[in-house]
Amino acid sequence: MHRSIALLAALSLSLLLSAEEAENRISVPRVADAPVIDGKVSNNEWKAATRVVLGNNQGHALLMHDGNYLYIGLVGAKAGIGSVCVKGKTGVRVLHASAALGTAAFEQGENKKWTLTRGFTFTNRDTGDSPAAMEDRKKMLATDGWFATTSHAASPEREYQIPIRGHKEVPIVIGFMSFTRQQEKLFYWPGSVEDDCAEAQLARGFTDREYTFDPDNWGVAVLE
Repeated sequence: MHRSIALLAALSLSLLLSAEEAENRISVPRVADAPVIDGKVSNNEWKAATRVVLGNNQGHALLMHDGNYLYIGLVGAKAGIGSVCVKGKTGVRVLHASAALGTAAFEQGENKKWTLTRGFTFTNRDTGDSPAAMEDRKKMLATDGWFATTSHAASPEREYQIPIRGHKEVPIVIGFMSFTRQQEKLFYWPGSVEDDCAEAQLARGFTDREYTFDPDNWGVAVLE
């Protein structure tokens, strides 16, 4: 009797974990026309995208790709900033978008300790369509390998452009920090993430302590 109960409990836990893993894997459609990265997440441009909920329905993210770039449209319930964690060949990168763009990079050593290899240096404070802004965008894509829209007055909408580099699956955590005068809170997908990609200070652009990451338990964008 006790053995049967134990087996049923183990089976229930296994099914629960399998359901959670499946929920964290999303199919991202390939589109012929890439969205214009201008900070306006229009229904027409993003109608084919996969939608995921951020936090307790405090915003959402839209994902699609064109074979070269993964595009993410962030829509928060209030104005805020974007923070996206992506796994690379040698570690983890945190892609920050607020009034400026910044990249932080971390690598894991043999003792499984994560080390900051690159701190945030903020650039691209104007993502309009001026010649200077367009030149900064080209430079960001060439040197940092990604781009997003910025807003000096904050915005409830942001758009990201992240290179795929031939990958079919992209481990990722998508975050949007909404804020008012009284409160700042990070909402993210998948909601099961428990590492520092769900940590508000890192999302705000601070790297003043040690951070830990667990990419094996992130979401996975499966590119169709």
